[in-house]
Amino acid sequence: MKNLLKGITLAFLVLGTGSSYAQRSAKGAETTEPVTTVKKSAVSGYVNANGYFRLAIDNPEGFRYKISVVDESGKIWYEETSYTPKLRRVLDVTYPPAEQLKVLVKGGDEEVSYLVKRTEAIYTVAKQEIL
Repeated sequence: MKNLLKGITLAFLVLGTGSSYAQRSAKGAETTEPVTTVKKSAVSGYVNANGYFRLAIDNPEGFRYKISVVDESGKIWYEETSYTPKLRRVLDVTYPPAEQLKVLVKGGDEEVSYLVKRTEAIYTVAKQEIL
């Protein structure tokens, strides 16, 4: 009978201590560590028929982004580095004489390339994922 009471008392103490600890830690987590969702960076771009490339980068993590416009021969026509959380740029891609340009965006753990082709006076774009 004594052994049974010791076992019940020990189980009660372990369960009681565990549950009150769990309540304290849950309550502490609510007040000191709010639950947040991690936002990912996003890069998007397109070109209109007039030759203006619109680039949008959402960068909530504050990564360093490097933006470059490069022609077929590798000549850099535009380059910029930014840490801003929201970057919006309109790039005029009509002035380089090349028929194809690449808009390269590197930042964080992603690298995106847009191939801009000029066909007569019409511009098109295709997003290329780089692994």
